[in-house]
Parts: sequence; C-alpha cells; structure tokens
Amino acid sequence: MARGNPYALEFNGTNSQVNIASNSALNFTQASKFTIEMWFKANSIGSNMTLFNKQRATTNEFVISVDVQADGYVLYAVGKQNVAPVNARSKNPIISGKWYHIAAISDGTNISLYLDGVIQESILISITGTTQSLANAIIGHWYFNATSYFNGQIDDFRIWNTNRSVDDVNKNKNSYLKGTESNLILLYRMNEGSGLTTIDSSPSNISGTLVNVTWTEGMVDMFGNTGRFLISSEDTTYSLYKVVGKPLIPLMDGYDNAVGSVIGSASYSTGYTWKAFDNDDTSAYGTNFIPDSSKPIYVGFRFNEPVCVKRYSFLAGLRTFKFMASNNGTTWDTLDTKTSLVSNTSTIQTFDIQNDKFYSYYKLEATLATSGNAWVSIFSVQFYGLMPSILLECPTSEGRYIRNGMDKGFQIDTVEELNVKQHIKEDSIPLDSGKVFRQPIDRSKHKVHKIILGK
Repeated sequence: MARGNPYALEFNGTNSQVNIASNSALNFTQASKFTIEMWFKANSIGSNMTLFNKQRATTNEFVISVDVQADGYVLYAVGKQNVAPVNARSKNPIISGKWYHIAAISDGTNISLYLDGVIQESILISITGTTQSLANAIIGHWYFNATSYFNGQIDDFRIWNTNRSVDDVNKNKNSYLKGTESNLILLYRMNEGSGLTTIDSSPSNISGTLVNVTWTEGMVDMFGNTGRFLISSEDTTYSLYKVVGKPLIPLMDGYDNAVGSVIGSASYSTGYTWKAFDNDDTSAYGTNFIPDSSKPIYVGFRFNEPVCVKRYSFLAGLRTFKFMASNNGTTWDTLDTKTSLVSNTSTIQTFDIQNDKFYSYYKLEATLATSGNAWVSIFSVQFYGLMPSILLECPTSEGRYIRNGMDKGFQIDTVEELNVKQHIKEDSIPLDSGKVFRQPIDRSKHKVHKIILGK
C-alpha cells in the first residue's frame, strides 16, 4: 500500500495548492528524461482535478500536467501553447476514497503513465521545438484553470531527472527514501504536520509553499517500513517526537545579550540593527542603501553556542534572498534561496528548511527588496529550532509501531524536559506482518544519559 508517513496534505477542491518556485532543476523540454511520482486519494469524482502542473511562462515552453478527469480517468499530458497535447490515459477510472500510486515518466521519446506500478499507456511525443519551462510548478491545481483544484489527499511527492524503470518504481514506491538517491531532484515527504511549508529532502532544497492546504493523517505502511521502535514503562507504551517551533533568539534591547549578538550590514544609526529582534513590528531595522546583486543587505545573529535552525521568519519586503549559516562569520553555507517573491510587508512570512547541522552564525541576505528606489525596512526576524520532545502515549500493536514508532538512530535524552504529553486512545488492528520484541534497560545497573537505538 503505502509508506509510514504520519501525515499527508489535504486539498479542499476549491482553493488549495502547493506552490513550487521556478528552479533550473525542474526546467524540462520534450527531450528531457524525468519521472514524477506521488500517492493520491480523491475524495470525490465528477470534475476535472489537477494533481500536478508545470506551466509555461512563454509560448514555446514545455508544459506538463497530471490530472484526474471528470469521468475518473487519470490523464498525463505534455505539450506547448497552440499545439494539441500528447496524452497518456489510464485504462480504467479510479474510485474515490482509495489510495493510488502514480508515476508519470518521459524518456525524451515517449511518455508513459503507471498506476500502482502497472503500465496504463505509452505514447510517442510528437511535439517539437519546446523550450525549457521557466514557470512555477503547482501541486493540486492547474495554473490556467480556476476550477481544476484537486479534492483529496496527496502524499510522498517525488521528481527524478531520469526515466525510472518499472522495476525501480515498484521497488521504491512503498519505501522511505533518504533523499540522497541518484537522480532524485525533489522529495516532499509531507511529514511536517504543521506550518505552511513542506520541505524538500533532496539536494535541490526547493521547499513547497502551502496555500489553503491542511495537514491530515498519512498512510500506514503494510509492508516495507521496518526498524521502528517504541519505549515502555510497566504496561504503558510511548513514543517521542519533536516539532519545530522553539524561538532561538530572545527579545533584544541592544546588540548583545547572554545568548549572542545581532549582526547586520548597515543601520540608520549606531545600535539600531537589534530592532529587527525586539518583537515590535512597528519599529524597524532600516538599511541605508538599496540592495542589489553586488551589494546585498543582511541581518542575522551570532550565537555564543552553536544551534541548529530549522525554520526562519520575518516581516519585511524581501523578494530575492538567501538564508545562510557559518561557523566563522566568513565562510557561509546557503541553506535556503528564494527568488522574485511577491513583496509582502503586511504579514510575517515563515520558511522551513532541511538542516541538521549546528552553526554559530545565521543571516538573511537580500539582493532584491520592495520594488522602487527605496531603502529596506525589516520589522522582525526570528530563527527557530526543535521544541522539547513530545511524549506520546499509544497502544501496543504492530500498527502503532509503524505509525508512531521512532526511527532507528533517534536520540533519547533521558534528562530532557519533555513537552506536552499526548495520548492516543484508539487502538489499531494488528497487521501480523512482522515481529515485535522487547528489550528492557535496567537503569539501576546502567547509568544512561542518552540512548541511540539501532544506529
């Protein structure tokens, strides 16, 4: 069936979509080799609904679309403007309420559509003369059709820059990918469970922005998801998990405090940069020059002890910027990049990033801000790490091992202050698909501060 993703994305059929910013890794033509995969479940059938769309910005740009038609048939189409598209169609209509795996593949000569690992149709690509599509991509909506919103759930979205074989598709469609697999250029596990971003776990680091999409319970792995564990005390079974949301920078009333120091490229006057971190959205840190590619502006924080930032937010009219990290203030790693966003100075914008490293320096560096000949005002900035672990009490069953179990390598800090305790009251039907064993740890004989299982 599916993997052990605890969450999926719910699309309401009216105005829900995931926006994927234009990126060179996704700029295909009719000669490109690629594979698009996802799991999906439609809540209803009866109107045309788009699962994925890569649209055009100019006339000859290559267009890709994967849709569920009003009659329930799945359609995979490629083309360009004013030319009849090339379509691969499913053999039978899907039914609502059922999960399906789809793979839309192009080898540069033919496009092929697979449902649940079974070939549906393969068609010759008859169009020519397309250019790379530079437009944004969208999950759950077709850009030029206001009524094509998907109504249902989507999970585990993947794009590869190669034509995957049917054996590769079937081997991995139920698997939890690491993100480092060869030719993988986009991986949305859709596991975050909260927030307005789904993180790209591939090296491309192209996060998706959620618009009117909600988080819902994901699918249960009935086959290949092994190596998870729970912990127990007497007759009660628990899992631990962490969520992003802990602010790392305290309220600032100057440049320095016990946690670290504010850094910035320029200010109106001495000691002014810290106002980006004073939690006052009416007073701003203002640059005294207009940023461009040769002279960027930046604002950030130097921590006295290295921290791991998983999310950042700001209230400012930044449009093209990077989120960067360093351990010496000289050599910087780029953790996130945004290009030509719509200027927004009225709401706080939040971005999740895929980062597991600890750094002492973090900064926002911008080369394009609010359009016009103006300086830049940054009202607020914050960086976030992981909250203390949440203790989850759950019934003992194979289903709960798979759904709520911790992955091998999860670190258990036995002296950590835990977050809110949560309970799962309902049990699940045992899957009878594997073995469950218990391994007691006698703390009176073994003094333990941190436990790493199965690493």
